[in-house]
Parts: sequence; C-alpha cells; structure tokens
Amino acid sequence: MSAEFPSHDIAEKYNRFVRYDYFESVLGFLGLRTLRQSVVSQASGKVLEVAVGTGQNFHYYRSDCEIIAVDVSSGMLKIARERAASLNLNVRMAIVYHPFFFC
Repeated sequence: MSAEFPSHDIAEKYNRFVRYDYFESVLGFLGLRTLRQSVVSQASGKVLEVAVGTGQNFHYYRSDCEIIAVDVSSGMLKIARERAASLNLNVRMAIVYHPFFFC
C-alpha cells in the first residue's frame, strides 16, 4: 500500500522543518559532508538541483556552474536564497508544486 501526500501537505511539513541545517550538521559528522563535497565539486556547466532544501550543496559548486534549484518548500528556499547570496552565487530558484515532482 502506498501513501499519497498532496504536494501542499509535503511543502507545509518542510516549511515547519526549517531547522534542517541543524540535523544536517549531525549527519556531517557521520561523513555526509565529505560525500556531498566529493560529488558536488565535480559538477560543471548547467546544474539542476532538485529538492535543494536550504542549499547545503552551494558551498561545493565550482564557480563555472549555472545552477537552477527547485524545492517544494518556500521556507527552505528562503534559506537557500540567503545562502546563495552570502556565497555570491548566481542561482535561479523556483518553488515546485506539482505531484509529478514526487514520483
């Protein structure tokens, strides 16, 4: 049996979870930060980052990347925009409210 969640329900859950970076920092100690850096630093050209969250990957992109970032959570995207601005990255961001996004 599969559970179905309308995209607005999922967005609301993530909007309430904007302290996501705190939990990510715990996972960083377990090796996620190293894995993230090794994968993202190899990206080049045009990059589509789906489910960008708070933009944790932004630190690791090369300067020649053209990043388009999407997420369902306006709260997460707000933090991602702030992070991109603080890193002087040109990132185009969009909120996605489409059920197909979760297939």
